[in-house]
Amino acid sequence: MTTHANRRLHKVRYLAPALSAVIAAAAGCGGFGGDGAVDLASIKSARVGISHDGASTPVLFVAEVPLPGGASCPPPLAPDLAITVNGTPMQLSVVDGSESSSCPSLTLEGRATLAETGGPLDVELTQGWRKASVVIARSAFPAIGPIALSRAAVPVGESFSVNVVVSGADESETRQLAIPGNWIASLCYPSGCGQGWIGMPPTNAGLRDGGLGFDVVVPGAVPTGSWLLGVHLFRGSSFHPTITECSGLPSCAASNYAGQTYDFGPYSFDVL
Repeated sequence: MTTHANRRLHKVRYLAPALSAVIAAAAGCGGFGGDGAVDLASIKSARVGISHDGASTPVLFVAEVPLPGGASCPPPLAPDLAITVNGTPMQLSVVDGSESSSCPSLTLEGRATLAETGGPLDVELTQGWRKASVVIARSAFPAIGPIALSRAAVPVGESFSVNVVVSGADESETRQLAIPGNWIASLCYPSGCGQGWIGMPPTNAGLRDGGLGFDVVVPGAVPTGSWLLGVHLFRGSSFHPTITECSGLPSCAASNYAGQTYDFGPYSFDVL
């Protein structure tokens, strides 16, 4: 082989992986080899989302699966694949997220709505002789409140503490609920919040006796005088509930979302 031929061969060798990567990234659903149906063995990871809507609990199961080949896009489900949550069949679908993502993606989704019981949540996957499961210790969102303020008259620039009783959650779950971004304290004029309110984000959030707590600093821009104080946990705040079993799956995760905003107050509050 001549020197020029050698150079050309090396260029092709270096170029081939790059071309493959470009083709794969552009292909989306159906861009890879394989015959295709989505089945239990194809699941690479699984997560469970628990929401709350009054007396009902919507449950979402999402599994990441590899992109198959074949003419069907998204590919079909294996006909004998079934997923239940606490014995209730989930409605299954295969979702191709390639158009909404810079990276090709494919997920298996299952949806069901249960009565709010607060007990364990057992997601069972079956396909022939294959079985897998995810068991979550508690499906209910923890009970939040009451709260206690360390003081109700605070000079500008100083802080006060808020302690929140949390029940129905273990230590890890409670610690996650203490994330500052989940909470806000607000000041309104005594006539009400129709004229607007001043938000005060928490600091030093963490576990406290009986639940969680955080500190709130009164900003220097707040005028002195009498106010109404509110403390709020945002709707959609979430934590990762304790998983007691993850079997037959490469990995399991879960999230439990608040189905409402938790409002405490208003409390009479003086800024000095």
